[in-house]
Amino acid sequence: MAAPAVAAPPSTAPSGPPTTISFDDVELTGCDFKVTADITGKTKEITLPSGGLIVTAPNQTATVTNEKTGKTADFVITGVFFITTDEADNITFKARGRNILTRSDGIFLTSGNVSFSFDAAGSVVTEFSTTGPGSIIDVCKVLS
Repeated sequence: MAAPAVAAPPSTAPSGPPTTISFDDVELTGCDFKVTADITGKTKEITLPSGGLIVTAPNQTATVTNEKTGKTADFVITGVFFITTDEADNITFKARGRNILTRSDGIFLTSGNVSFSFDAAGSVVTEFSTTGPGSIIDVCKVLS
């Protein structure tokens, strides 16, 4: 997973409702087979005065598909990301709630609090733990 670009913070956080989104056939890496996701719902980015970013996902769902077998699973993914950049340009993500996240060894539905970080080049600095806190569902196993 590459680190997202973070824009310069505006002087105030944007107001208004979240934006409706719909993405089809998003390829997720981490399983021994090809997995795609159809993601729908809403999203909103809020830039903090500190330069950090909050990304919300109200009413967001994902249908993930094992492209080899056609097996699917539906997940509610209404989590929130808190994104910060440190003085070394490492980008840290603190995910709260329900999120689908990838690691080098799989695709996981996380519920609770997890964190991970990337350096400025997009290389992983720290991966989130698959043993908690919170609950972790191995999406690759669900789709097997």
